[in-house]
This record gives sequence, structure tokens and C-alpha cells, in this order.
Amino acid sequence: MNIIEAMEENIAQLYRDLGASSSHLDVHSGPDAVWVLSDVPSPYLNAIVRTRGNPNDVAGIVDAAIARGKAKGVPFLWWVIPEANPPNLPAELIARGCTPVGDMPGMVADLRDVAPASFPAGFTIERVTDAATASAWCDIVRESFALTPEAVPFFRDLVMASGSDADARMHHFIGVLDGVPVATTTLLNDHDVAGIYCVATVASARRRGFGTAMTRHAMHVAKAAGASTAVLQSSAAGERVYRDIGFVEFCRVAQYFWKPDAP
Repeated sequence: MNIIEAMEENIAQLYRDLGASSSHLDVHSGPDAVWVLSDVPSPYLNAIVRTRGNPNDVAGIVDAAIARGKAKGVPFLWWVIPEANPPNLPAELIARGCTPVGDMPGMVADLRDVAPASFPAGFTIERVTDAATASAWCDIVRESFALTPEAVPFFRDLVMASGSDADARMHHFIGVLDGVPVATTTLLNDHDVAGIYCVATVASARRRGFGTAMTRHAMHVAKAAGASTAVLQSSAAGERVYRDIGFVEFCRVAQYFWKPDAP
């Protein structure tokens, strides 16, 4: 498995672990794709990743996903990494009413070279382990990722169920400035590769180094757990920050959005 496939597999494992932590998420992990489906109308809780198969099979895979979305009445988000997926996947998605929502750099860092973590004055990072910190984590992520109101309580329960146990490989972190929660991140350790997700900072505390501190903290936790490589997908705003930390771009990761009223 090359690093791009390992990045995609980490995203897939994120969905598998979230699905395993909730009876309200239906998860399929097969040779054709990994997908998660819920009753909540949020693309973050209804997604498809790691599409495989012969190009002749892709139309059927997409049609099946759309049928599931229509049956539930929920939108979905399809992750596409051109180097790892069938070459005709983007065209088949667009032909069936899926809208491209842009692409982002898939970035990789060598954890053997991670710089020591340093925190801004008055800033601490703790792991989410109870309902209060889970609620605070969701409030920050809701602002940064525009979660729908229906999705927030679902995410809160997922955060508690998936990452609060001491031996869980998924860790959710919250950054606190002078007693006030201001930043988040999530770490998924999967064998030798650590995926970093949900790096978010409240608007009033941005550009003060908190995102850098959260990311470096996750990298050090991953390294201590035995991972040698960290992967993430960056927004345009975060790309320079991640490059300064030591991440380099290895691929582009596209996303396609479908909603039930698509033609």
C-alpha cells in the first residue's frame, strides 16, 4: 500500500470506527467502497470513500449510493482521490447530479522529524472524555464546519462513544485558552499511519497559533503510539500552516456532494 492509498484507507477507517461506535450509523466496508449512512441530513454523516472496481462497475456503484440516499432522504459526500480510484468516477458522479465542491491537498508528514510541541501562553490541550468537553468540542466544530442543527447532538454522542475510552485509537482533543474552549482536533491511529482531522479554531481566536499547537500535539501523541507518518487533508486557509509544521502535498483529494433533490 502506497502513502496515497494509506491516506485513503485512514479516512475509510475513520468512518468504520465511527460506525462501530453508534447503532445509528449503517456502515458498509466491501471491495467496492466504504460508506456510512445515517438518518441525519448531514453530508459528514453520509459519505463514501475508497471506491474500487473496474470502470465498467462504477456507474452501478454510484447508482446504488444514490438509491440509498433517496431512500433515507439524506445528502452524501463522496471522497475522490484520482490516483487511487477508478478514472471515470468523477464523470459518473457529475452525470448523476453530484456537484464538485472543490479539492484540497492531501498532505503527509514524517513523524520522526516532528518539532517539539509548544503552546501559546495560557493555552492547554486535553482529551475529550466527558459530556461537557464533548459538547464544547462540537460547538467549535459546528462553527468551523457549518454542521446542521440536526447533526450536532449526533456528533456529540459520536465523539463520546468513539474516543473517550483510554485504549481507543481515536482521540478527540480540545484546546482551552484561559479556561475557554477555542480549538479542536481529532486523531486516528491506524497501524503506522495517523490521520489528523477536524482541526478547528473559533473565529475570535484564529491566527494565534492554536491550530498549529493542536496539530503538533496530535502528531506527538501519534508518534508516542508508534506511528511514523501523519496524513491530513487541508483547507486553503490551513495549507501554509501545515507546510510550516512539515507536511508536504502528495495528492489532491476531491469531494462531490449529492442531495435528494438533485436531478
